[in-house]
Amino acid sequence: MTEPTPTARGQKLRHGDFDTLCEALDYAAGGNTGLNYFDGKANLKTALTYREIREKAMDLAKRLVLFAEKDARIGIAAVSTPEFAILFFACQYAGLVPAPLPLPVTLGGDPPMSVSWSAWRIQVISTRYSVRRLWNRS
Repeated sequence: MTEPTPTARGQKLRHGDFDTLCEALDYAAGGNTGLNYFDGKANLKTALTYREIREKAMDLAKRLVLFAEKDARIGIAAVSTPEFAILFFACQYAGLVPAPLPLPVTLGGDPPMSVSWSAWRIQVISTRYSVRRLWNRS
């Protein structure tokens, strides 16, 4: 069974004096804490330390640099998964702009709402499957 990440940081607290989100993750990666993901029944599904998130994000960022130009907006399905957090930080490390996007929803049985992503100049809409494909590239 997966154990949740500890709540004790194991390092001195800094009060938001980071210039970038990447700098904040770099600092957090030196501690013991991280993100815990639970299913609908409150069972722990995945636990990732900030160190693991940073390592995976930096690895994925190297692949993203080849995929999109600097400052490109990368659409990411805004879901509560480890892949979302990793891809969000990977975009930051790669100099890209992560753009969390809502999933289409069905309201009262009506067809899903549609959104024109082209108006936002989004290059890619990422899914869990596409992240795994990027990770598996050599």
